[in-house]
Amino acid sequence: MKKIAAFLVLACLGGILAGGADARTWYVSNAGDDSGPGTQAFPWRTIARLNSFRFNPGDRILFESGGVWREQLSVPSSGAAGKPIVFGAYGSGKKPVIDAAGHRYGVMLAGGKSHLEFNDLEIRNATLDGFWSTGWSGDIVLRRLTVEGNGLCGINVSDNGGATTNRNYAIVDNIVGHNKATGILLSSSAYTLVRGNMITHNCESSTCGGACTWCGGIRMTNTTSINNIIENNDSSYNANGVGVWIDFSGPGNIVRFNKTHHNGYHGIFNEITSGTEIYGNVSYDNAGQSVSAGIYVEGRHGSPPSNGPASKNRIYNNTVSHNHSFGLIIQNGDGIAGSTYDNLVKNNVIFGTTNGPNLRVGGKAESADNVFDHNCLGAETPN
Repeated sequence: MKKIAAFLVLACLGGILAGGADARTWYVSNAGDDSGPGTQAFPWRTIARLNSFRFNPGDRILFESGGVWREQLSVPSSGAAGKPIVFGAYGSGKKPVIDAAGHRYGVMLAGGKSHLEFNDLEIRNATLDGFWSTGWSGDIVLRRLTVEGNGLCGINVSDNGGATTNRNYAIVDNIVGHNKATGILLSSSAYTLVRGNMITHNCESSTCGGACTWCGGIRMTNTTSINNIIENNDSSYNANGVGVWIDFSGPGNIVRFNKTHHNGYHGIFNEITSGTEIYGNVSYDNAGQSVSAGIYVEGRHGSPPSNGPASKNRIYNNTVSHNHSFGLIIQNGDGIAGSTYDNLVKNNVIFGTTNGPNLRVGGKAESADNVFDHNCLGAETPN
């Protein structure tokens, strides 16, 4: 009888330690002990314990509020449809902090992780990116995070060299700031929602290579980036960057109801991308470089891979004011006709440009079939 009882105890304990079939909640505290069961009464202590554990779909991993972990979270498991694995907080006080100083990433997803949520955490001081995923990943939620002070990007959803397309991210209500390169970078992303984020004081460096050269508060790139929605964000004070940059992306992307202001380059830049809808945005006081526009649409004849059309874009119902060089500019970037055509610019209010025209159509885009309809361009001036 004793042998049977002992076997049952070991079997139950083994199920707990290995991540049993039933979803459960695990707790992590600076006052915990990694040899314990990970309960709220006896929490684990380190992120290293999490990195080596196999979680089940539906599990929740909660960090104690006010705690600081100077480690990198390398997520070991995927959830399942309707049963995401959730990383979050418990208790009262400040958000739990993953301080990744000395580590490449704060949170890393590798090997195609999916069905995960990250809520109410602070991620800071990584050598590279605060949050980084590579390889195919999908059905990921980032909600109410603070991602600041990282060596490159705040949030970087990578395309693994163009070989994969990440899908169904929801990046919602986060604070992303004071990162040296882009705040939120989506490289090959489909059906992703970027909504309600405060993205400010990114692109703080100009000396970190291409990540700083091509920089924005929000930047989307790769022709497989399709059907994404960027809405209700405030992207501002990104010193060496663009507020929202749709760069060499695919069709079906929507940029709407954002505020883009006090960025070093442009408020919204739609570069070598067709089929974008840009509407209901407010873009103002973007200045700091020799060319800074509220909204900039550009196609380019050029040479591969830096060439392609900007066509069938729809820019309407935006308010654009007091930008440095242009209010709204639409042009062929290299002055060769044929790349910027069949665009609609309608019902926009564009005024107060400080050092140039409120509307410029150039590079022979003025001879293409672009339509400008019912825009208010401010008081008439010589330029």
